[in-house]
Amino acid sequence: MPRRRKIASDDPCAIEDCPEPRYSGIYCSAHYSRLRRHGDPRHIRRVKICSEDGCDVPVQARGLCTKHYHAARYRGDFEVMPCSVEGCGKKAHLTELCSMHYQRRRRGVPVDAPQRREIGTGRKDRNGYIRVLQPDGTRVAEHRLVMEAILGRPLRERENVHHINGIRHDNRPENLELWVKPQPNGQRVEDLVHWVIENYREEVLRQLGGDRPQ
Repeated sequence: MPRRRKIASDDPCAIEDCPEPRYSGIYCSAHYSRLRRHGDPRHIRRVKICSEDGCDVPVQARGLCTKHYHAARYRGDFEVMPCSVEGCGKKAHLTELCSMHYQRRRRGVPVDAPQRREIGTGRKDRNGYIRVLQPDGTRVAEHRLVMEAILGRPLRERENVHHINGIRHDNRPENLELWVKPQPNGQRVEDLVHWVIENYREEVLRQLGGDRPQ
């Protein structure tokens, strides 16, 4: 078992009203740590409080607690800013850094360290999909890239790609189908038909044998 550090004295800490035993010199462990970190054993960490009226929870980001920060972000109150690391085109996370560079800073890794993988290479994520590294540092699902190449255009907001054989890393063109979810349950038939004709006119004409709908 690891050896515990011997307490220098059974006397209490030199800080008034602190009953803890001395850890190093004349201070207990907590006050000794404050002395080393801040140069003052009586240093008190000042916690910023959420700026939302009536909220006394500590600040998480942009002057707000976690709850009010995510609520404001959902409402679109914040301007979307790019990551402050040069050459990174991803959106900023809680700070001026994107999620990747933010995590690097938390782990003590240089935020501007080069990518460990080459652009265009892919690897499986925890869900079994292949994700390909893009020049801006983001990773895009390979099956979406393949389908966009087949269609000759970017995928639309409500479009997704289905693997016919259920194997998520099998991204051969013949194994992929374009699926779409236009609206939640309960959409009116005429609205659905209008939406399909507006967004997939070529497919409608193909299914009708080339006859244009009146």
